[in-house]
Amino acid sequence: MNCAFDKKRIWARGLLVECPFKIPLVDCPLKAVRRLPIKERIAKVDEMSDTVLDIVLAHHWECQKKRGAKK
Repeated sequence: MNCAFDKKRIWARGLLVECPFKIPLVDCPLKAVRRLPIKERIAKVDEMSDTVLDIVLAHHWECQKKRGAKK
């Protein structure tokens, strides 16, 4: 991923607010975290390593490509 570490956190925080497609897929890595209060969600993102952020964001970009293609 060619995104700066801080920008990855910003993306991940946005994804923790809500699934861009409103209904997350079963394999969404953030599905369970979205059930937490917002402060806890932000804390979870702040604890994520660069590697974990890459995995989470890559999953969401792939999901977006797949789901966007179905429109």
